Amino acid sequence: MEHYTMTAAARELGISRQTLYKHVNRDSKLYTADIEGKRVITMYGMELLQNIIRTNAKNIVNADSDISASSVDDDPRIADLQAEVVTLQNTVRGLQEKLSTAEKRCSEAEGYARAMKDAHEKSMETIQTLSARRVSWWARLLPGKQKDAPADQE
Repeated sequence: MEHYTMTAAARELGISRQTLYKHVNRDSKLYTADIEGKRVITMYGMELLQNIIRTNAKNIVNADSDISASSVDDDPRIADLQAEVVTLQNTVRGLQEKLSTAEKRCSEAEGYARAMKDAHEKSMETIQTLSARRVSWWARLLPGKQKDAPADQE
């Protein structure tokens, strides 16, 4: 094939038709020819376009790597931000330790509360058991007159 249509050339070069037209329109006589009333890319034009596109791609990659390497290393704000991150991480660790200590204390307090509640319930059961067994002093004093005797006051 001695020439390419715009669509076929774009596909062959791996670029969009818009990008191809952008390059071709800079100097259309260098890249194209009119064959049978259609504007097509010549073989020579394809070689030139391939070289231009390869050069542009290399320049873009180099520019990106230069920008990212130099901007990261040279920006003083990054060092400040990194220091702030370290400070915040230390603060978080300290707060986590405080939280852990507080949770342990809370757990201990809950254990003490349960123990106190259990002791209180046992005391109440003991008191009720003793109250049920206890015979009023009136009943012991006057065995036949329990009806008239007042109940012990607690």
